[in-house]
Amino acid sequence: MRPVFLRPAALTAAAAAVVLSATACGGASSTPATSAAPTNDASQSAQSTPSASSQDAAPATSATATWPLDDSKGSYANPYKIGEEIADGDWRLTVDKVNLDGNKEVAARDDIYAKVKPEAGKVWVTVEATWKYVGSEPAEGATNFWFVDKAWDGVNPIDDDVRFTSLWESVTTATKGEIPAPKATPGFSVTGDVGIQVPKTSAKKGNFIEVSLNHAAMKSYMVVID
Repeated sequence: MRPVFLRPAALTAAAAAVVLSATACGGASSTPATSAAPTNDASQSAQSTPSASSQDAAPATSATATWPLDDSKGSYANPYKIGEEIADGDWRLTVDKVNLDGNKEVAARDDIYAKVKPEAGKVWVTVEATWKYVGSEPAEGATNFWFVDKAWDGVNPIDDDVRFTSLWESVTTATKGEIPAPKATPGFSVTGDVGIQVPKTSAKKGNFIEVSLNHAAMKSYMVVID
């Protein structure tokens, strides 16, 4: 069975009970790193620039779905596609496929999550990804995955209504369940899966999988679900 790193903060009560029983047998857990929220420069500028009178002052820009503000590759405006390789330093990651209706897939797993049903109004979304290390020296690494509804404004990195963190992932250097995960060695490659509970209204094409593949850089990239 492939090692699975759990995301306990978002578990349902039923899942928590299962995890507790599994922990007694040596279950592994980890906490995802959270990247810093992008700055809304327009709002800051409007708030910090003095005006001659309150009548002439321009209103501050409200948060809208425009994150990130540039169009660099991997941004909201210019996302990667499924199957495209993302490069960040000596790390590479490809989102191989996304299943927007993964309930049956999760139920067929051979781990504790097979017994976890989605919360009311939600569905399991599963992601398969391949992660590689192309550096010449051993290095510490980690991945993080989120499902992002295109309505997210990019301001609040923890928005339970439109941005959802993974509950498990096996895209890791811990191929034998080691804690802590070992360093990646030159030529390292792993293909693993990720599970995220998402509202049924958001589980559709046109939304995004957000990935972080280089733990040291703490940078995220958008992959559009097409």
